[in-house]
Amino acid sequence: MKQNALTNVTNEKRLFMRVRCHIPAEFQLISKGDVWYPADVLDLSIIGVRLRFDPIQRDGELTDGDVEWQDVRFRFSDEPEAKDLVIQGHLLMIYERVDGLFTTGVEFTDVSPEQQFQLVLLYAKYRQAERA
Repeated sequence: MKQNALTNVTNEKRLFMRVRCHIPAEFQLISKGDVWYPADVLDLSIIGVRLRFDPIQRDGELTDGDVEWQDVRFRFSDEPEAKDLVIQGHLLMIYERVDGLFTTGVEFTDVSPEQQFQLVLLYAKYRQAERA
């Protein structure tokens, strides 16, 4: 298989490469109102993240139907490069269930140029750390 700069080294064909990381984050399901759910970012690109979270939350349990293909707001909980960054997105399907945790993807939508700049800075930070 021919590799190029736009192909992830894991043989997944992606338009943008992902970088591994562990970043505390939160997401808000548009359909559920003002509740923010804690999660962990496992990897990120400038167009989305891979997200892991516990479906059992303080206000009840999230089901596949609550989450899959739903519109969300997304934010990083503790990242200076992404301070006050709230991004619109769309959750993808739950593709992994391990130890009671759900893993899914968030595809960012309606990203402003300023938000894109912050995402590039965050990506560069973790890309540099990954290479070190």
